[in-house]
Amino acid sequence: MLDEVDSAVGFMAKILSTNMNSDRMDTFKEMLQVAMLDHYQNHWFPEKPMKGSGYRCIRIVNNKMDPLVARAGAVVGLNEEALLGILPPEFTLWVDPREVSYRIGEEGSIGVLFGEEADRLSDNSSNTSRTPSPPIVITAPDNASLAQLASQEFLQQQCRLQHLRASSPSSGAGSWDNYMTNYC
Repeated sequence: MLDEVDSAVGFMAKILSTNMNSDRMDTFKEMLQVAMLDHYQNHWFPEKPMKGSGYRCIRIVNNKMDPLVARAGAVVGLNEEALLGILPPEFTLWVDPREVSYRIGEEGSIGVLFGEEADRLSDNSSNTSRTPSPPIVITAPDNASLAQLASQEFLQQQCRLQHLRASSPSSGAGSWDNYMTNYC
């Protein structure tokens, strides 16, 4: 699931990259990844990849922002109106086991970002191999205090992501890393 979510988050980041500085983008990517992993946790069926596909769909249509994207945007100070101004007005992103695909516009063609078809197309277009996105490490936002971040939901999401990554948070974040290590 992590590779598929990383692919989807990376694609969303590319769309938004011209409108955010790198610190805000990193935080947006982290929050979107956490939200997606949490949302998909009990709706991921590798043996039946299409089962639950609608539940895992990121969708923007009729000036309605997908709640997962809206939540990640809110963390970096982008409200739904701002996100709707940046992202395509009609956008669908499917995150399924072994495949991530998207469509821009209701009548647009479907592009594959991750999976066998993406690998095949990549192999046909060049001799270079795809490199996975670098891992996203969760850090506390600069303007947040431990008290603000200590909500049960936030900490559970952070712990789940840490366990999925099976690696410790980056060093240098000080008391936040110690707090997360002790909590999890």
